[in-house]
Amino acid sequence: MTTLEQGAFHTKQYRNLFKEIGYSEEEINAKLENTWNELFYGDSDVRIYY
Repeated sequence: MTTLEQGAFHTKQYRNLFKEIGYSEEEINAKLENTWNELFYGDSDVRIYY
């Protein structure tokens, strides 16, 4: 089985779909940081961990 036929679990190469459609690394990191802060430190109606 070639590398292209194996899944990401086996190859340890995961696709970054945001990067593939043209978002910059800075934009991706900013969105991840914002989402993390909302889910763990945001308002009580948005937060998933208390």
